Amino acid sequence: MTTSKAVPTLLFVLLALAISVVSYVRAVSPTHTVTLNAEGVADELRTLNDLVRTRYVMQDIVTLNSGRQDSGPELAMVNGAVVAGNDLAGLRADDVTLRGQIVRVRLPAPRIVEAAVDASRTKVWDPKISFWADKTGLDPAFESEVAQKGTKQIRDAAIGAGILKSATATAERAIQRVLTAAGFKEVEFWGAAAPEEAPPSIPRSSRKD
Repeated sequence: MTTSKAVPTLLFVLLALAISVVSYVRAVSPTHTVTLNAEGVADELRTLNDLVRTRYVMQDIVTLNSGRQDSGPELAMVNGAVVAGNDLAGLRADDVTLRGQIVRVRLPAPRIVEAAVDASRTKVWDPKISFWADKTGLDPAFESEVAQKGTKQIRDAAIGAGILKSATATAERAIQRVLTAAGFKEVEFWGAAAPEEAPPSIPRSSRKD
């Protein structure tokens, strides 16, 4: 294929340019109050679950089945999004420890909440023009192949780019905002190590001076 040398370079450039992070954190009202016991803190943090997310927008190249006999496309360029977060809905009172004005929170491990390819933005490589073209008329079987391979690739690429670590950092910032507004002087975190990451050796903390 004439594009075999150009595609790897194009792939790296596209991946470098295509990753963006959008983090959602809750705005805390000055009048908002949190019951200052373990159950009250856990209750409040559970309400953040759907509000604290990290989203990566991804673009990748999918190699289609090269063993088929027809002249269909061999490469597809997919665009999609991967969303990650910590499952705060599962927090319990025993995940929260209070010591005076210090609160320690055990975070669940971050996980991929959603990964999906936007089929309307998929392009296929057209060797006749040596460029990407709309996927008009693509066989349904290849549509399915692109969706399955593309979703896995953008998910894996997002993990490799650090989305799980970013998700935990986003959760910690949101929790710190809520708990310091409630009057705690220091917020510590532990747990939250994803399978791809080593667990922290000491609690992470955030102090309000």
